[in-house]
Amino acid sequence: MRTRFLSLSLGALVLGTAGQAMALDGWHDRRGLLFGLGLGGGIGQVHSDGLDSDQEFGINVRARVGGGVNERLTLDFDLGMHFQSSTVGPVDVDQRITTGMVGANFFLMDGLYLRGMAGMGHYSTEPQDSKLEGDSEVGLAVGVGAGYEFFANADLAIGVGADFRRVFFTIDAQPKDIDADFDLIGFGITATWY
Repeated sequence: MRTRFLSLSLGALVLGTAGQAMALDGWHDRRGLLFGLGLGGGIGQVHSDGLDSDQEFGINVRARVGGGVNERLTLDFDLGMHFQSSTVGPVDVDQRITTGMVGANFFLMDGLYLRGMAGMGHYSTEPQDSKLEGDSEVGLAVGVGAGYEFFANADLAIGVGADFRRVFFTIDAQPKDIDADFDLIGFGITATWY
């Protein structure tokens, strides 16, 4: 009887800890569903035909949802926002860029990755002088980046990264429309749950 009890206790102990051992087998596994958040800063500037804004520092907020194709490649939808105040011509404005892009991270080794993105961007300005009207434009958005992440535990990876994003848009103006783009060099910290 005592031998049976010891065998059952030992079996229960092994089975009870096997779940934790199986969780460790998934350590650093990027396959499956992922959710990510990012917070940082960046320098943005509008370029157009003769009317460039000042380069100004702003705040970046980002969220991602997607999945890992394999251990080296993840695909996601990235929603990003950048807020800054700037001077465009003679006018002080609050600028906001919102991007919705499909992105891919390719992990070169360990946590080092390269990133590519393409999608749509929304550029809006709100003059700080309440007598003037703001502007809002939509256009194509592209981006490239690089970063490094490490696993804090079996599911959470913490990282740092930098990227370059460009949004192409057309400003409605008289006598003709003005082609413009918004360039953003961003950096920040990320948290990704796999």
